Amino acid sequence: MTEVELRGVAHGALRAAAGSFAPACTVVTGDDAHALATFVAVMSGAVRPERGVVLFDGAPLVATPGARRRVASLLGSETLPFSRDVTTAVSRALEARGDVRRPHDVLAPFGLDGWSRRAQSELDRDELRSLALALALSHEQADMLVLYEPLATSASAAAGVEAAVQRSVERGAVVVVATASRAGALHWGGPHCTVRDGVLTRFTRDSAPPSAGRAP
Repeated sequence: MTEVELRGVAHGALRAAAGSFAPACTVVTGDDAHALATFVAVMSGAVRPERGVVLFDGAPLVATPGARRRVASLLGSETLPFSRDVTTAVSRALEARGDVRRPHDVLAPFGLDGWSRRAQSELDRDELRSLALALALSHEQADMLVLYEPLATSASAAAGVEAAVQRSVERGAVVVVATASRAGALHWGGPHCTVRDGVLTRFTRDSAPPSAGRAP
């Protein structure tokens, strides 16, 4: 069973984060979008925290390439592997995680295959996040899925985000959804945790806000 643990983590706007995450969908909310985005970047292994460590099944996530290949994420700001066009960039991203599928097979279900020949320089923030969402949700071998505002991209309507998250939970993955929207948190059955004043806090039965689901 996969377990992810944050030990004394701090990075930028995220002043303190500690705790374990087991297979389930955990919803993290907060009123500071920058701190939430930082939490996602650190937890997914996209950045090395200034202090502390993120452990993935006991191994430091950022220092363990095999563990990184088992993580899928959607960050607040995304980039693609440097390439001449979207197809080549997606191909390189798939190759890096050991996925033998063609870029078309990943892009088409999300309605993004029309972007295949576009240059990276033409893509705006939303389009880059849409492509990253398609890559994350199509990662069928991921043991951890960390998503920042997954319902806030132009591809979200076609992406079947909820169904993909449910499939990940059913196969035993650790899923973390971060959103600054209270309505969004309730939509996902949370919130279970909050980042307030840069500090990650897990709600207990007594401290959970009204209408919130129980923490896993």
